[in-house]
Amino acid sequence: MTETAAESAGGEHPMTLGRLVILIATMMFVAELGDKTMLATATLAANGQALLVWVGATVGIIGAGFVGVVVGRMIGDRLPERALTIWSAILFALFDVVLISLNV
Repeated sequence: MTETAAESAGGEHPMTLGRLVILIATMMFVAELGDKTMLATATLAANGQALLVWVGATVGIIGAGFVGVVVGRMIGDRLPERALTIWSAILFALFDVVLISLNV
């Protein structure tokens, strides 16, 4: 993490490993609240074995995070941030249209 990123993320305090883990965990928790994955998980837990649903959901989010980290490390420095933001928005909208059209 660059000094600028550390300063912007944590103010004047350096970004320690513990602070970074807490920051990422908090961001993931807030980002996942109320999304369709959480609602699907709640529905499955209500209709089945809650512990197995929790294990499956946990493995899924870890897998998604792993893919994000690997792809980010591989191509993150090669892509302009503006283009990445635009393409992310386009893909997100495309997935929404597909899911809505399939009634998912």
